[in-house]
Amino acid sequence: MERTNNPIDFLKQFIALLEREKEALIHNEGATIQSIVGEKQGFIEWFPTFNFQQEADNEVEALVDTIRHLQETNLLLTKQALDYQEAVMEALSKGVKKAGKTYSKSGQQTGLTQASILNQSL
Repeated sequence: MERTNNPIDFLKQFIALLEREKEALIHNEGATIQSIVGEKQGFIEWFPTFNFQQEADNEVEALVDTIRHLQETNLLLTKQALDYQEAVMEALSKGVKKAGKTYSKSGQQTGLTQASILNQSL
């Protein structure tokens, strides 16, 4: 990413990055998301170097509103992905039950529990 000295261009570059992040979240591209997080950290470091008050207020306000909207969307997509992963992990963990002892002291089989990957109970 090439740094610009124009605050408006800087905000537009940040918006483009957020749009790339949104697409990566939608398509579940973990490596791309990890790369984008690093780029966002670079942007965070650059934000204080700009004086946005010298620019046209309406344009800056519109760009900041777009950034806010994209950030909220990306946060919702991230939460949705985490909720999905938690649901999958819960389904897997409920389906796999701890196996009891297979034989008692007398040589008889004791209560085996069936292990399955998914919880099939209704």
